[in-house]
Amino acid sequence: MPVWWDNGDNARRISDLGAGVMVEKGATAEEMYDAVVEVRDDSKYRKSVSRLADLMDAEEKSPLERATSLVEFVARTEGADHLKIASRHLSPWQYIFADAILMLLLLPSLLLALIFAVKKFAVRGSASTSELPAAKKEA
Repeated sequence: MPVWWDNGDNARRISDLGAGVMVEKGATAEEMYDAVVEVRDDSKYRKSVSRLADLMDAEEKSPLERATSLVEFVARTEGADHLKIASRHLSPWQYIFADAILMLLLLPSLLLALIFAVKKFAVRGSASTSELPAAKKEA
C-alpha cells in the first residue's frame, strides 16, 4: 500500500516483478485482506520472491562490502570530484531554467506580434488596392 511519494513506484515495481500485489492507499479492509490472502496462497508470488532472492544472493559483494569499497574509492580519489554531477556548479539563473522559461514566454509573444504585423500590413494593402481602381476611373 503506497503511502509516501515513492511508495507507489516501489509497489508497482514489486507488482510488475510478480512478487506482490499493489493495493491503493484508499483500499478497504476487505481489499487489503484479499491481497494478503492472494499473495500468501498463490505459489507464483513465492516463486517470484525466491527468484529475486537468488538474484540478490548472486551479488559478489555484500552491501557492507560495496559501501566500504565506495568509501575507500572516494578517499583514494580525494572526493571523487570526477563523479560529481555538473549541476552543482549551475548559477541560480540556470538552476531554475530561467532562460528556458523566458524563451517559452518570449516566443509566443513574438509570434503574436508577427501575426498582428502581418494582419495590419494585409489590411493596409487591401485598403490601398481597393482605392486604386477608383483612382484610375477618375483619370
